[in-house]
Amino acid sequence: FSSIQDGINVLGPDRTILQVNPTMEQWFSHAMPLVGKKCYETHGGSAPCELCPAKITLETGEAASEIVPRRDASGKEIGWLDVHSFPLRDRETKEITGIIEYVRDITSRRRAEEELRESETRYRLLAEHVKDIIWITDLNLVVTFATPSVEEQLGYTVGEIVGKSLEELMTPESLQLAQSTFTEAMTAARENLKYDSIALRVELYHKNGRRVIVEVNRSFLRDENGEPIGIIGVARNIAERIRAEDALRESEAKFRSIFESIPLGMHLLRLDEDDDLVLSEANPAGRHMFGMDDGEFIGRKIKDVIPDPPGFEVIKHLQDVIKNGSTWLTEDVIQEGGEVKSAFQVTAFRALPEMMVVTYSDLTERRKAEDALKASEEKFRRMFEQSPIGIELFDADGNLIDANRAILDLAGVSSIDDMHGFNIFDDPNLPSMLKEKIRQGESVRHEVDFDYGKVIEAGLYETSRRGTAYLDANIVPLGLKTDGSPAGYLSQILDITEKTEAIMALKESEEKYRMLIDSSLQGIAIIQGDPIRISFANPALAKTLGYTVGELLNLKPSEIQQVVHHEDRATFFQRFRDILVERPTPGFFEARVTRKDGELLWLEFTAGKVTYAGAPAIQAAFVDVTDRKKAEMSIRTANERSILYLDILGHDITNQLQAILGGAALLRHTAGGPGVAEQLVQILESAEKCAKIITKVKITEDLMTVPLAPRLLDDVLRKTFEMMAAVHKEVQFISDIQATEATIQADKFLEHIFNNVIDNAIDKNPHDIKKVWIKMIESGNGYEVTIEDNGPGISTRLKPKLFDTSRRFGGVGLHQAKHIIEKYGGRIEAYDRVSGQPGRGAGILMWFPKTTRREQKTPV
Repeated sequence: FSSIQDGINVLGPDRTILQVNPTMEQWFSHAMPLVGKKCYETHGGSAPCELCPAKITLETGEAASEIVPRRDASGKEIGWLDVHSFPLRDRETKEITGIIEYVRDITSRRRAEEELRESETRYRLLAEHVKDIIWITDLNLVVTFATPSVEEQLGYTVGEIVGKSLEELMTPESLQLAQSTFTEAMTAARENLKYDSIALRVELYHKNGRRVIVEVNRSFLRDENGEPIGIIGVARNIAERIRAEDALRESEAKFRSIFESIPLGMHLLRLDEDDDLVLSEANPAGRHMFGMDDGEFIGRKIKDVIPDPPGFEVIKHLQDVIKNGSTWLTEDVIQEGGEVKSAFQVTAFRALPEMMVVTYSDLTERRKAEDALKASEEKFRRMFEQSPIGIELFDADGNLIDANRAILDLAGVSSIDDMHGFNIFDDPNLPSMLKEKIRQGESVRHEVDFDYGKVIEAGLYETSRRGTAYLDANIVPLGLKTDGSPAGYLSQILDITEKTEAIMALKESEEKYRMLIDSSLQGIAIIQGDPIRISFANPALAKTLGYTVGELLNLKPSEIQQVVHHEDRATFFQRFRDILVERPTPGFFEARVTRKDGELLWLEFTAGKVTYAGAPAIQAAFVDVTDRKKAEMSIRTANERSILYLDILGHDITNQLQAILGGAALLRHTAGGPGVAEQLVQILESAEKCAKIITKVKITEDLMTVPLAPRLLDDVLRKTFEMMAAVHKEVQFISDIQATEATIQADKFLEHIFNNVIDNAIDKNPHDIKKVWIKMIESGNGYEVTIEDNGPGISTRLKPKLFDTSRRFGGVGLHQAKHIIEKYGGRIEAYDRVSGQPGRGAGILMWFPKTTRREQKTPV
């Protein structure tokens, strides 16, 4: 008990310390004496510790363990202890009569682990398993408690060994030794005599019958009155040690050669009568490290060998080792150019009361490996921080513990502190089903519509982002705890918003295109193959031809040829063959087709080469122009008749008017009756007007047959303005032509529009001072020309009817202007020069469309 290097506490049911071993007294020397105090008082507490294993054992009756901080007298944390508590039970009642705590100082190990793996993990579960058998017997030597290590050492489970007597477990020789020492110890205990317990070497029976040699340290468990109530012992399997001792005895003769040949530097130091450390012996490796031979080194005091300033500190540490039995461990690293050149670990320990050993281990390769590991770790840290893929680390409870820059950008925060307290299982964007899978340790990959509004509503963290992002998340467990649950989680997140939106836009575009094709009034088909076949047809084409879509798709090549009129068939199919081989073809062409019911139609086609179902094809659009063809024929007929009427009007009526004019002129000179002159003047004026009207009508007799060509609107308007200003000198003309190079599709009648509108503005103006404003600007995809006057204006009631041909409120000139502009694809309308005041003059607005790219040629 006293020789165990780890700490042992024996507590009463009320947590009063009944017994401790020297290790505990050394650790808690500031709280001495320990016996009689509550266990938590040794830590500077006034109440049971929250994580107290003894408390758990008392409450549950089960063994418990916990890692607790070790504190000094001021309560400052100075290390860590691994505490295992086990219940002590009454053999008869099975009630807990006390607690035994097995305590191991893990400060050095924990600090080392934290230093080496601080960047890789934030939490590590410390699970120290006792290898030695810790057991308790009653005074009848019946086992009442044993640690689980008994199964590894002796093959018995705890349940199997509790209740067994040491008589069943020990060999006869060992039992006799144990009983004799037990008798001596009991006698000393009852008579309050000092008794030095020594470690016993005994043999125990393994469950399979073989013998196991153990070294047993034991002491009495005492009640509150100090009376022995049981025995606690620690049994350590020393089979290996015995073999080592045997081997050591057998090889003692070889020790010198080994000592001399070992590459590990070793120095043996002793204290002289002046308490100075003297080198008594050194192996060759140790001598080589100091660069001295035996004559210079052996027998000399260390203080004469190691120079200051390091000498004083080194000697102080070495003297502490030999005087107090402590161990001194340090490292000496020599670097050149920032790289490790050599490194040694120096270990000093006391071997005998006045003898110590100093060893020197070459750590050069290990330190180089550690530096390489740190460099590698730094590389992976940079990769973590700079990765375009978001990476998150969560602990076993789902709490965020680390995240890279990409995650912070996705979350809309500036630092990980802004996401403090975020838990993956609180994320409303993660479906409950996936959360359960993650808890079960399954890897999960899913695409999520990440709604930042839900994050804000749930109060998870303050984010600068709004709306929805589309993310590809991959969540995997990191290791397993002892209960099989994940020890943490790694989440990798890729922002696929642009990709997803592009796919959605493509799908939407495809759907719109499909809807457009299906709802189009134009017939659309995809034609493939030789012989020809229809691979696709929309409802409009099927309706135009009188078939269903299915019937069109099932037409045989010979049936498709029969649909096209025989006079157009050769040209029609040759055009399609030309398109497939990419020969130049007209943009539009017409052909006659026969509906299913036999009706003859005219269709206008436009077609282009495409790829459909992986093969070359032709996509064609069909427009039924049958009505247009009929209208064109009617127009041609009407035009021919109009020309005939105009010819009659221009020839016959003109001849008659000339006769009237001549007779009226003669009558004026020969007749002198009262009033005759005035009537003759009216006859002459009417006849002149008739002639003028006929002339105007005659001008546009070929309006519908003259083809359109590019013309410069601004140039024509400017020349018309200059000509009218020269003719009507009494009129003030104001022009504002802002557009230049204004090309439109027009013909020779373009000037006639402006002449008629300007003539009308002048003729209808009764004022002495007549003004005409002409303006031209670019408007949308065309040009806007306005001609305004300061005449009496046009009433609000008449303006909408001004260009109504059936009512003829406007003059012939305005109607001709309307016909011409409509031929150009434009429009004409009347308005008030001053808005809301018709009496202050009228305005005529004319809009002409720009020339399209296909129509562009050199303007005239």
